[in-house]
Amino acid sequence: MQSIETQAIENFHNNMDYLKKHHNELFHKVDIFQNGLESGYTFEKYTLEYKNEGYFDVQNLQTKEFLYSDNSEKISQSLCDQINFKKDHFSFQGFRLVYGFEDRELDDMASSHKDIYPIMSYYLERYPYETTMKKIEKFMFIGTGLGTHIEKVLQKTKSEIIFIVEDDLELFRLSLFTTPYYKLFSDKMVIFSIASNETDFSRDFRQFLENSFYLNRLLKYSYFPAHSKNKIQLMKSILASQNFLTFGYNTVLDKFLRPLQALNSYHFLNLAKHLQLKSITEKPVVVVGAGPSLDKNIQWLAQHQEDLIIFAVATSLRTLHKHNIKPDIVSHIDGFKYGYKNFETFPIKEFVKDSIAILGSFVEKRVIELFNKEQTFIFEEDTFYFNNFGSVEAPCIGSTSVANAILLGFKEIYLLGIDLALGKDGATHAGAHITSGKYDLEHLDSNLTNEISLRDDLFTVQGNFTEAVKTTPLFNNSIVAINNIVTHLKTEQQTIYNLNEGAHFRNTIAIHAKDITIHSMHNKKDVFNNFYNEILQLSQTKLSEEDLESMRQRLSYAKKTNKIIKKYQKRVTYTDINKYLYNLYGLIIELYPAQTRENRNITKVFDMFFQYVVPIIYDMCNTKEKDLKQLHEDIKRVDTLVVEALNNIINTYTKKIGTFLQKTKRAS
Repeated sequence: MQSIETQAIENFHNNMDYLKKHHNELFHKVDIFQNGLESGYTFEKYTLEYKNEGYFDVQNLQTKEFLYSDNSEKISQSLCDQINFKKDHFSFQGFRLVYGFEDRELDDMASSHKDIYPIMSYYLERYPYETTMKKIEKFMFIGTGLGTHIEKVLQKTKSEIIFIVEDDLELFRLSLFTTPYYKLFSDKMVIFSIASNETDFSRDFRQFLENSFYLNRLLKYSYFPAHSKNKIQLMKSILASQNFLTFGYNTVLDKFLRPLQALNSYHFLNLAKHLQLKSITEKPVVVVGAGPSLDKNIQWLAQHQEDLIIFAVATSLRTLHKHNIKPDIVSHIDGFKYGYKNFETFPIKEFVKDSIAILGSFVEKRVIELFNKEQTFIFEEDTFYFNNFGSVEAPCIGSTSVANAILLGFKEIYLLGIDLALGKDGATHAGAHITSGKYDLEHLDSNLTNEISLRDDLFTVQGNFTEAVKTTPLFNNSIVAINNIVTHLKTEQQTIYNLNEGAHFRNTIAIHAKDITIHSMHNKKDVFNNFYNEILQLSQTKLSEEDLESMRQRLSYAKKTNKIIKKYQKRVTYTDINKYLYNLYGLIIELYPAQTRENRNITKVFDMFFQYVVPIIYDMCNTKEKDLKQLHEDIKRVDTLVVEALNNIINTYTKKIGTFLQKTKRAS
């Protein structure tokens, strides 16, 4: 019989072989740490001890405290006993649901989910949160400890898709001696997020969510008490800011169709790559957002406005007007009616008459018309109506403007008012912003709840000038976006300076405005005129015949999807739940073809619709309390609503594309 020590070492090597084969990035992370221990470059914080009572524990070498401080097998069993199949127990709702919205008058933001509201209400009436799941197919472990509870929980749940979170690499390494991951996960889909920073963790968790997304209505988890709760807060942030929630499928449909109002009339700017603009390459630009740091540094900006290209997001214009700071470039992407308030209560047309406007293609026509038409440039947002044109898509105007400044080719970029965190007084924005508000930081409820909220949840991220700052899920979505934008778009010749007291951004330099040396810019007006002429040459107004043919193919593909849905209606059955789900997943697969320029837009709308609806349907089928007769009736009712919504999407899309093509044909 093998000794305990021999078994542990053998287990470690088997686990390392498993990681090397299936999780190579994590293998190298552990291997580097292991080599550091063996060479003396890294020192152990913990020691693994085997107790005479027949269990392992971990001792902190500095504090002499034990991780479990009791029989770890009993504690692991206790963690397992906490897990049951109740929906409201140790689970996160993958997304929020609302009741009764179908009976209300909806604004343009709320209407983004209009066809889903009846489905939500029907589901909430008949499938309360207090019911029981038949199966737990997805499971999350937040904190591994020595991993012994993981084996017990999986024996109980039989889950197939697993997410493992552990912030302490050394502790995870010790679990490789005690837990046979190589056996546990041999036939399961596993995502490890071990000692990950916020950006990498966000990537890992989003990958977990994307895998078998139809299982995301309720996400069961086990929490190891010694683990930090920060990753749970980050999970909640990611759940609250999923794309299909923040921009509903109807909004995305409108976003793809609204550019038709400007095609063949306005300049569309090609942002396919970094622009080589001689006029501004060596000129400093300040991207101005509406965060709290704008108010603090407004006098500095006023003092240097003639020495900087001022690239202002539209939400900052009220503040700039108040201090008589003229923007050279104005950026805007918001297409909601509410956003028009950004341009009210001050003489906007006069204020921006000399500015160049760089606008997203979702912007309302009445907003576009506030700017000088010849100085207005529109960029596409994932529509690709112009062949080989680039697309810029980010969750907010601040992150979008950072991407645009990089692509325009500015070498020296300053970020001001892009805090994406609360100010020291709890402020969310500069005082003149239309949604500026304050959180009472001294009386925040620190209790951890399973509820998710896009704006109400607060958690900690790395600060620019301080160790940590408070942010919201909405802001954090933009932090992640800027980190990705800077990582993938910034060239070695470009330098980005972060002047804000808010969040830290990857690959940027933190600097206070007072410490910057700004050189005088001679003939700024001439520089700006040359800049305008250069981007004019890189823009296009009218669609080519090739582009119009692509548009006709989009229309043809949309009509094809209509036929696919009609075939689905003929073959679908509600009396056999497994057959129903098989037919539903078959429909989804048919509506998710290999992406082309012509099908990607309507496919994206279908995708965002299904991400909301299919987890609801699956949870209905996975509810233990429902007898088959009731379930058949409920599924039939919900499926009817699903088909109606899909037809509404197709009808809207085909009508607007068809009308555009007819108008273009008459005009030619």
